[in-house]
Amino acid sequence: MIVVQMMGNLGNQLFIYAMARALQLEYGDDIVFDLNGLKRFYYSSEYRLDRLNLPKEKISVDLDSVPTDIKKRYIRTSKLYHIEQKFHRIMRKDSLVPDEVTMRWLKRGCYYTFSRSYFDFPKITAKDKFVYGYFQNAKYFEKYADIIRPECMVSDEPDDYDRRMLPLIQDSNSVAVSMRAINELGVSFIDYDYYCRAMEMLDERIDNPTFFVFSDNVEAVKENVKFPYPVEYVTPRDSCHGLRLMYNCKHFIIANSTFSWWGAYLGNNPEKTVIMPDKIDKEGAGREGYYFQEAIRIPCSFIRYKWDLDQIIHQKYAK
Repeated sequence: MIVVQMMGNLGNQLFIYAMARALQLEYGDDIVFDLNGLKRFYYSSEYRLDRLNLPKEKISVDLDSVPTDIKKRYIRTSKLYHIEQKFHRIMRKDSLVPDEVTMRWLKRGCYYTFSRSYFDFPKITAKDKFVYGYFQNAKYFEKYADIIRPECMVSDEPDDYDRRMLPLIQDSNSVAVSMRAINELGVSFIDYDYYCRAMEMLDERIDNPTFFVFSDNVEAVKENVKFPYPVEYVTPRDSCHGLRLMYNCKHFIIANSTFSWWGAYLGNNPEKTVIMPDKIDKEGAGREGYYFQEAIRIPCSFIRYKWDLDQIIHQKYAK
């Protein structure tokens, strides 16, 4: 059995699912998602994966269905790991648990890591497996990508807005422009210059690009940002419908967000251009495995806590 702590919004949920699904395909175990983490970690979010093409007959979200002894071990080990992670943050000034500690946990069946880099978990013999972390790296599931990728597509029927937008996206040289605008836990916004340079680069590379702006706060973007090209603001019903609209685009300018990462990853245009910021957070922490091999990386800086009009409105780019 694989018991998985589900956390975060849709993008992180997809990374966690992909990791767990790869383990299931490797070992043949049942998956049970613990949804309690959606309410406990930093902010509350909703479980979104039931709106996708996941093989629901192979996945349960009922933690009570887990045998008592397994559930107790899962809860105990996840708490102990969280304590150990805090210890390393205090003592080492680093939240990343050393590799030898991660291996010690793995011997107990625990795939526990919040490392921003890739950890190559070897095969194990533990009967029960516990998954706790974000696993933001396609290497965790690349062996089974042909199976997992279609499972991550949206299964909801398109609504009226989707049916209106999808032809506009599919029948043009569409570019998904992802701009993060809600500041959670000090998450930094990528500066305006990054978007201007990325849009100019795509304008040179493809004919007649149409820029579709996706954001977690479209109104803030409309009010505060003047793009150097005409744009179409995308206002889907929710994140799942937004993901489908995004991955139907042909090219991508992504933000420091897992949601836009998945939009680009699921995009099936064989000639897609993906532009990414050269770093994902203000610390510039290494996440080499997070980057698409074919992506164009553009240097960026960050706006830390609020929209600063002096930094993000650059009239020299206005046309």
